[in-house]
Amino acid sequence: MNIIISIPAKYIDPSVEKLNEFSGIENIGKVYIAGDWNNWGDSPEKAGCIRPDPRWEIKKENDLYTIALDLPIGLHGFKPVVIKATADENGMVPVIWIAYPNENVPGYQPEEEDFPRNWLIKIKPA
Repeated sequence: MNIIISIPAKYIDPSVEKLNEFSGIENIGKVYIAGDWNNWGDSPEKAGCIRPDPRWEIKKENDLYTIALDLPIGLHGFKPVVIKATADENGMVPVIWIAYPNENVPGYQPEEEDFPRNWLIKIKPA
């Protein structure tokens, strides 16, 4: 099912701003989404890292970071991530993981069992 994930920039921009001086160097400062449907499995390969894939890059549009995804019906966990260094020889990059905030974000739920907390989105039948 095609859905749009839109995350308010206020949760991501502080991490992006920390990396402004590296703008234009490889993927540093770019925002991706790491979810149970894509590259989540990379993290155990090298803790705290992902292997970036252009399909999962989140683009900033006004005050939101947005991505269109085709997800199956169900409950999906994800975290936005900001790349903080260049890739190693295996293409793995360290990232800043953006946990679900302490306040409620409409359209999402926190995954209490995970720390730092995943963002959860429910995909229901149309």
